Amino acid sequence: MPASPIAHIRRALNAVASKTTISICAARHSRMSAAVTVIAMASAAVAAAVDTAPKAPAPIPPGHVLLSEEGSERATVGAGNMIVTVNGKTHVVWQAADPTNYKSMIRTLDRATGKWSEPVTLNQAKDNHARPYLTVDGDGFLHVVTAGHGTPFTYVKSVQPNDSTTWTKPVTFGAGTYPYLLAGPDGSLLLAARSDKWTGVDLYMMKHGERWRKIRPLILKREPQYKEYAGYNSVLQWGPGQRRLHFACDVYEGFGTYKLRGENQLVVHMYTDDLGATWHRADGTLIEGEPYPKNMDVLAGESRKRKDQMPEAAVRLGGMVVDATGRPFVLLTNDEEPERGKASLLTPAEGAGGGWKELGLHAALRKHAPESGALGPAGGFTLTSAGVLQMIIPVAPLKLWGISEKKGIPPGSTSYLWVETADAGKTFAIKPAFPPGDGAERNAPTLEKPTGFNRVADGVGTGMAYFEGLRRYRKENEIIQTRVFYAEMK
Repeated sequence: MPASPIAHIRRALNAVASKTTISICAARHSRMSAAVTVIAMASAAVAAAVDTAPKAPAPIPPGHVLLSEEGSERATVGAGNMIVTVNGKTHVVWQAADPTNYKSMIRTLDRATGKWSEPVTLNQAKDNHARPYLTVDGDGFLHVVTAGHGTPFTYVKSVQPNDSTTWTKPVTFGAGTYPYLLAGPDGSLLLAARSDKWTGVDLYMMKHGERWRKIRPLILKREPQYKEYAGYNSVLQWGPGQRRLHFACDVYEGFGTYKLRGENQLVVHMYTDDLGATWHRADGTLIEGEPYPKNMDVLAGESRKRKDQMPEAAVRLGGMVVDATGRPFVLLTNDEEPERGKASLLTPAEGAGGGWKELGLHAALRKHAPESGALGPAGGFTLTSAGVLQMIIPVAPLKLWGISEKKGIPPGSTSYLWVETADAGKTFAIKPAFPPGDGAERNAPTLEKPTGFNRVADGVGTGMAYFEGLRRYRKENEIIQTRVFYAEMK
């Protein structure tokens, strides 16, 4: 049983008392200053003890499964897919942390027996950006890709179909950050990721039996006036028959790395019928010239001078899916003034030049939680095999958001809403995703998404993974470990 905060404080005070005996002896000429020193040191120790004292774990909600107690501070973060359900098994990947490094892990649920496999380590990772992303091909083989912050991609494949116990030797290729992995026809794989030089988004492909190669450098290209840091989070989705490939991305470009960042913030979309040789807007018009974000369909955002030198992202892509008719749906959040915390679900309007239309998600959320605003829900958007759009939206009270462009949401203040629409956005059903008020500090819930050959919620609930604990960056010589969970949402 973990020690109480009082026990931590008592140990800290005892340590301070033993250390300050020497200080007092050396400063007999000034008993008062020694006493002040003791009080100051004790106060600091008490504050540190309270800050670092472990919290008692929150109760595990019914039906939720604890996968690991060694998750990292970014265990399930990212737009990519981390869950695959195929032929009676569900596979889940996440990032773990131990005293020496980060690593990618996987466990498998045998749906017939209800038993989980033991954790298997897939590869070692450089940093907390290197989360694993998962897909399955048409023959049932599992594929996992990871990438650190601008590092080479690491790829592994299961030795047997639909089995997570043994894997090929890791292979490295290319370099980049935030990969999105998709399975294609004839055993091929596709991957989109930010380039290692922050210059845009590259498209990679691996044909069956061949090596990974960069088939389309910079399908999205950083605007030339922005010459330093840029962030791009991409999503790839197939249309019916895996003939049309849709691409959506949030854009964060600026003039500097540590100042004048994020001046250009957008969410964009385009599609290709020839694996990126040409790209089109949703109305079918050809994108000509350089593939700058402004030349694509811009769904949200703007270019302007920001109040902060390093502003948080104001527009965030939450995900994209494509239904059986070939219609894409894009989920995003917009924190721009005047209406902050806005979650939007968009789809192309009918007819040439019609642009994109916003469905009724924002109004439904405001009606359900009028005092709260939506935060960026990357990874929390999917489409079931029955055609139901499902999303998990993090929200926080608007009164806690602090100054403009700096949310400053206190840890533990975020709650999550489960949202479904079975009629393509005409109506929405909303309910809490987790038991309210249980004190758990949950982070980054991610849903199983279509990635080529898996079927989401095919007669069962939709798979969700998340972690509980600290999400901040580690301090020097610090190890953060979190609890990673799996649940099925209905």
